[in-house]
Amino acid sequence: MKKKLNPKINLTVVNNTVQFRVSDGWDAEFIGADFPQLVDDALQVHTPICDSEAVLSFRCKNGSNVIEKDCKLRIKGAYGASGKKPNILPEPAQWHAAGGVLQSICTFACDSALRDAAADFVQDFALLTGVSLTESAHADLTFSADSRLAYLGEEGYEIECKNNRIHVKACAAVGAIWAGKTVCQLFAQGGFPNGILRDYPKYPVRGFMLDAGRKPVSMDTLREIVNTMSFYKMNDFQIHLSDNYIWLEDYAQHSEADTYNAYQAFRLESNLRNKNGESPTAKDYSYTKAEFREFIRWAKTKGVHITPEIDVPAHALAFTKVFPEFAVTGEVSSPMDKRPLTDHINIADPAAVTFVKRIFDEYIQGENPVFPEDTVILSVQMSF
Repeated sequence: MKKKLNPKINLTVVNNTVQFRVSDGWDAEFIGADFPQLVDDALQVHTPICDSEAVLSFRCKNGSNVIEKDCKLRIKGAYGASGKKPNILPEPAQWHAAGGVLQSICTFACDSALRDAAADFVQDFALLTGVSLTESAHADLTFSADSRLAYLGEEGYEIECKNNRIHVKACAAVGAIWAGKTVCQLFAQGGFPNGILRDYPKYPVRGFMLDAGRKPVSMDTLREIVNTMSFYKMNDFQIHLSDNYIWLEDYAQHSEADTYNAYQAFRLESNLRNKNGESPTAKDYSYTKAEFREFIRWAKTKGVHITPEIDVPAHALAFTKVFPEFAVTGEVSSPMDKRPLTDHINIADPAAVTFVKRIFDEYIQGENPVFPEDTVILSVQMSF
């Protein structure tokens, strides 16, 4: 049996920098840490509040042999062991308790860069506690922009509660938004415990997808979902805007053309028109361009990115019904030998590819596009 290769890596911390040695005959390259907020790409250690652990990954090479290896590193915190962390969701990354609880606040203040985050907090705080906070120069709670916390990432933040005051610090607005949710969650349970809390996410994308294509979902419902996601620091809401009934063979017993009678929907207002003046926009329920544009903008103030998804070239009956000249006809699905492909746009046709570009151009071009420049847009290429 061939001996398993297992290079050994020894880690030490000198002057807040990780140094490593690898077994003789091996070279090692640092790939990254699971928490760059603890050990960054330059192997610099950022002293945590409490004792913490980071996993450092290395790519080890010995001739033609290449192995990736993970090593755990215990990092001593400024205040030692953490103890029981405050009861919030998700659980904060670092915590040091100082004893006692601040049970009420009446005023707030904020840096101009964090004004939207503070406004979101004040609104949530009133809904949860019934207390309407007023702005004051000598506030019970302050939001401060602090570039020194850049190593925590845009979603990171720090909260210190002492002397009957709460001080929130973040390097970016979204970190301040999440800090506000933490404060709200704790006051909903009776107050903010004295101590220092430092938080940042384990996963950069936290969210889910909602199929609004096969079933109408109101804009009010979408906003309620965003509010709930934001409260628990979920940051990505993918909205599936177009789809159709999949089992088209149920409609094809007499004619392939009958498949166009299957349920289909594209939920966005569209300017596309066929020669009869018909649009792919769903007739039972749809979103106007203006309200969807505003929805994306508003969701950002809650820390949530909206990821619109337009399903092409497959599952595109909403488009091929109105523009049948771009549909795949006379073909069936290979795994489903009775299922017509009329809900597929024929991307072998250059004119159909141009048509697909027109679909997306309508929402990404212009001075005030429906999908802003920093929006991630999905198009599913799956077929079954």
